[in-house]
Amino acid sequence: MNNINILILSVGRRVELIRALRKTLQDGNVSGTIIGSDISDLAPALYDCDVKLKLPAVGDKKYLIELEKVIDEYAIRAIIPTIDTELSLLAENKKRLEKNHDLTVFISNPKTVEIFQDKKTMFGHLSNHQILTPEVLNINDRDSLKYPVFIKPSRGSSSIHAYQVHSPDELMHLFDLIKEPIIQEYLSGNEYSVDLYIGKDHRIISESHRLRIKTRAGEISIGQVTFVEAIHEAVKRIVKVFDFFGPLTMQFIEYNQKFYLIEINPRLGGGVPMSIAAGIDITKDIIHETTSTDHTIKTSRGMTKKYARFDQMVEVIGND
Repeated sequence: MNNINILILSVGRRVELIRALRKTLQDGNVSGTIIGSDISDLAPALYDCDVKLKLPAVGDKKYLIELEKVIDEYAIRAIIPTIDTELSLLAENKKRLEKNHDLTVFISNPKTVEIFQDKKTMFGHLSNHQILTPEVLNINDRDSLKYPVFIKPSRGSSSIHAYQVHSPDELMHLFDLIKEPIIQEYLSGNEYSVDLYIGKDHRIISESHRLRIKTRAGEISIGQVTFVEAIHEAVKRIVKVFDFFGPLTMQFIEYNQKFYLIEINPRLGGGVPMSIAAGIDITKDIIHETTSTDHTIKTSRGMTKKYARFDQMVEVIGND
């Protein structure tokens, strides 16, 4: 078997992800090199990679040229994106990159990515398919809104400029701050992230539910790995409707004993090391897909006693 050289884009602080990927290669006796790239030479996860690279920002006109140079130089077999800003460009060039370089880009098709990059578009599609989601309110009908409401950018990530709003004056102030805002009804309750891996045949291969106990910069820092049957049923419905491939993360909020979908990120979630630590290892799915071997379907059902804390390292406390 040839080396499975894997390129992780925008590695940032994803030290645990790099280490989990390396462990998967070692445990499976798979020969491979982990190449990490970032726009900063000081990104912490670069120092856990076998090869450290600096690529231009995604908006740079030289980005694709430099990316293809890296692909050829290191005989890349798999590309894994990690941040929202790189998804559209990679999705648009996915078919060409895969055909020309004999690799797999772990991202959904351009149409699917575009739906979930734009929250206005996303909520329109979810509503059309009767998928339970917080109502998007009329942005021009501010005087009749029932407060509190929730405001966030239509294209945004990591909870940047996402706020609970309590008055018309506060809302007007935020309108000047947020580009292309959307307003939603405000729902409060337990929040859950769902780490998923979807195979090329559109099956759910891996599914892990994480109760978000504490977050930092929009990403989970402390959570409980569990399994909620009602969320699982909702996930199955959503996956049937949209054309997903590879790793993705969904977010739900529990309100009045119902689960509302609030976000879908068609990429690896920042808290995926918790699921990996609890036994739902999406890095294995990536390696299996790259080597064209069969998958074993895995879920976090029965893991209600698994806890994970996500700081510098991941540790799992308690056992089933």
